[in-house]
Amino acid sequence: MRRHRKVRSVRDPVEVGVHRAEGGMPPYVRRDQHDTLLALLRPGRFALVVGDSVAGKTRLAWEAVRDRLPRHALFTPAPATLARTLEEMSTVRRAVLWLDDLERYLDVLTPAAVDTLLSRGHRVIVATLRLQELGLLAAESDRTLAEGRHRVLAAAEHVRVPSEFSPTEQGAAASPAQLAGAPALLARWREDEAHPRGRALVSAAVDCRRAGFLSPLPVALLDEVVAHYLPADAGESAPRAWRWATERCPNALLERDGDTVVVFDYLVDHAQRTHPFDHVPDEVLRTALRHASPADARSMGYVAGQAGRYELALELHQTTLNGSTDAVQNLARRNSVAVMLAHLGRHEQALSEHRAVREARAHLLGPDHPDTLVSSTNVANALNALGRHEAALAEHRHVLSVRARLFGADHPETLTSRDNVATVLNNLGRQDEALEAHRTELTACVRVLGADHPDTLISRHNLATVLMDMGRFREAATELREVLHARRQVLGPTHPETLTSRNALITAILETARYG
Repeated sequence: MRRHRKVRSVRDPVEVGVHRAEGGMPPYVRRDQHDTLLALLRPGRFALVVGDSVAGKTRLAWEAVRDRLPRHALFTPAPATLARTLEEMSTVRRAVLWLDDLERYLDVLTPAAVDTLLSRGHRVIVATLRLQELGLLAAESDRTLAEGRHRVLAAAEHVRVPSEFSPTEQGAAASPAQLAGAPALLARWREDEAHPRGRALVSAAVDCRRAGFLSPLPVALLDEVVAHYLPADAGESAPRAWRWATERCPNALLERDGDTVVVFDYLVDHAQRTHPFDHVPDEVLRTALRHASPADARSMGYVAGQAGRYELALELHQTTLNGSTDAVQNLARRNSVAVMLAHLGRHEQALSEHRAVREARAHLLGPDHPDTLVSSTNVANALNALGRHEAALAEHRHVLSVRARLFGADHPETLTSRDNVATVLNNLGRQDEALEAHRTELTACVRVLGADHPDTLISRHNLATVLMDMGRFREAATELREVLHARRQVLGPTHPETLTSRNALITAILETARYG
């Protein structure tokens, strides 16, 4: 029988993703969340530690695992080997699956895989996730792509770690960010004018990471795209730039391992926080695509779709087709392509592909599986877009009945179906029914998801559409102002959904002035 390394055999926490610190690895400062996390490390549990890049989340997670599960077998797969690791773990009774930076694994880690792994033995999943990544996932504005990612996140028990030490933790050490040298690294990247090419390499790496390239970045890729970030008068040589960018002090801006690098994630956090709506240049994305695995290409397509860059997202998703031996994954990728076709107004093509994916999912997963229900929803949306409203209503009502039975009336996926039914009722001219249904569903969305959640904003926009169709323009304008303000904050001023709300508000204001 193959022997697996134990948790207690790991001597250096850097091996599992903990940042280096000035002067070497400092003693662990026991965090206020330590006991909470210990309580979660029991058979069949999935613990997710969430915090800023240098909040100390990985150190907390590791110290808790080492404290509670020292004799367990430890599995620390790369994203590309996760599927094989899950098979291997099925033969090990006492094991920890360690997933630092969970977002890198969400293309493979399905809800079914989580359930299967945790259903027997003393197996535990421990993962970390940057707060910025959780925010991006939570701000998903496309209901048709939600599928497994949100269900995986919902299966985990979240432990939130603050960026700074609490009063009870203070005095034991400097702040987590200071220990990792994060502010100094940020200043080095932004201000060291003696290394323009080195800074450009880091900027390129940050952009590739922001664009959804989650694997270690090939050095060759950064050498190809660095010209997009270089000032005209940059005279620094490539070897000198790479030496500067990969120098540890105590952490490197770019941590090099052979032919790949990993960008210090504090820099990615900073860029996402300070410039959330800046687009990575198309040329950089297309170059990155040539170096990307199917999983990275799909992640990049997902990010592009979130940003409303639908043509580019379609191009990225199409490269992933048949890129996996897993039938479920291939169907998810086909679904992503069909969703982008719909966004681009190619509804006949989208309908054909959604029907094919639904048939395959029903055969493979069952007619009531959540993924099959997503496909049925997408079929109904395509029918509605093509003006086949009665057929769309029948599909949406079927999905609503199944989701209400399986998940409950106020589950987010059920709320989506309730909104879809109300939207089609309006298209059929049944405005009174639609208005009542939308108001009820919107109230539930605000209660369950929050007023600024993208799903809530979709529901509020759809309610405004009914009010417009009823000639109640002043009320519609009130709703649309709220939607537009929130979408500017959440999605950005140039996102297609923001522009849709802006145009609708202009129409409502003009009609109010015309008719009162």
